[in-house]
Amino acid sequence: MGKRPGYAGQIRLTAEKAFGERNEGNIRIIAKEKFAQLDDCLEPGLMVFFQAPGGELPGVIMEVYENSLRVDFNHPLSGRTIIFDVEILKVEHVNK
Repeated sequence: MGKRPGYAGQIRLTAEKAFGERNEGNIRIIAKEKFAQLDDCLEPGLMVFFQAPGGELPGVIMEVYENSLRVDFNHPLSGRTIIFDVEILKVEHVNK
């Protein structure tokens, strides 16, 4: 608010105002047998999707064990401060 065209700056959002804090309870150990179709490509960093009551739930494989996987269901940007570089190009007044 109050910025004019030509203004350039940064907007910083703390984790709690952006994607939330990391929750260690969102890290799960899951049986490797549930991923039989992906067995050849299971590796740390791979994003996998699970069916959940509200739709798909993404998780990132953290570690691969002999019979299980450690999967992180936190948002990949959780726990981080997010910084946006912004520039005001144009300002229009809107009648309400």
